Amino acid sequence: MADEQMMGAEADDIQFIRTEDHICLSCVPASAIKRMALSGDAFGNRMCFLEDISNEVCCPDLASCVFALEQAVSVRALQEMVNTTSTEQSSASQGGQTYRTLLYGHAVLLRHYRSQMYLSCLSTSTSNDKLAFDVGLKEDAQGESCWWTIHPASKQRSEGEKVRFNDDVILVSVFSERYLHAYMSSSERGRVNASFRQQVWSLVPISSGVARVKNPGFVIGGDVLRLTHGNMDHCVTTPPPSDSQVVDDSGSLFIKGGAACHQARSLWRVEYFKTKWYSGFVGWSSLIRLRHITSGLYLAIIIDESGPKVTCISKKKASPIAVTFEMKMSKVS
Repeated sequence: MADEQMMGAEADDIQFIRTEDHICLSCVPASAIKRMALSGDAFGNRMCFLEDISNEVCCPDLASCVFALEQAVSVRALQEMVNTTSTEQSSASQGGQTYRTLLYGHAVLLRHYRSQMYLSCLSTSTSNDKLAFDVGLKEDAQGESCWWTIHPASKQRSEGEKVRFNDDVILVSVFSERYLHAYMSSSERGRVNASFRQQVWSLVPISSGVARVKNPGFVIGGDVLRLTHGNMDHCVTTPPPSDSQVVDDSGSLFIKGGAACHQARSLWRVEYFKTKWYSGFVGWSSLIRLRHITSGLYLAIIIDESGPKVTCISKKKASPIAVTFEMKMSKVS
């Protein structure tokens, strides 16, 4: 009986969305036929855009599409927070709270996982729709611009009900009272804004916050690590920028020790070869990709005239066959 109750509790952990869960917001824009995901860089460009996640030939940059559900409160509670104290102070006061289940009608605070900035409705307008506002990333979560209310897009769900993974939802800006909307620009790149046009978004599960806390120390998709060579104090790294410019070979790889093992050029991000549960636990027989942190290139095996070759290739050339690796416990397994 106790085991059945524990299994039921574990199912709830991954069935309903809670604070600190990681999600991906995907949609199909009106003028597009492919599924795309809300994404952001925050490095030189704080405007959000859409990443094509349906392209099976070119690897999507899913790491830039991950958002953490930092807070979920009722609209009334949000108004009290805004009127009485800053969001940062209220967030600090709730630092010891338990994971809260998200309900339809709640106001949510979404934190872009890569940049640690907040999804916000900006006061500028750069699209052709002059009644719409830009959507981008902000460093702080003060005021109402970073808050969005979540509503069901299906009649099978109702206000006050628990939000589940894979649900279709509608997000409304508390600041502008406009919908989070996706559209295709003249340059054929997907963009987002806060518009009066309604948009349906799908809540793709990326990682469970409860599961991460209950299972510390395990490798998950999106983790950054170094690849050491056997029992030696050496790691797989790329040449320094000065050397790569002279050699003119950005795909060169070396096994080096010393200072190279403490530099960013020896860091690699583990990426699951899937969208759902992209930041799930990495186990044996899992299919993964390894992306170089500083260059953005993928570790790959290509075959040329001299035979198989281990190198780094760009995202545009990263075919699934070349960049996909299977986790094995040993060479003979």
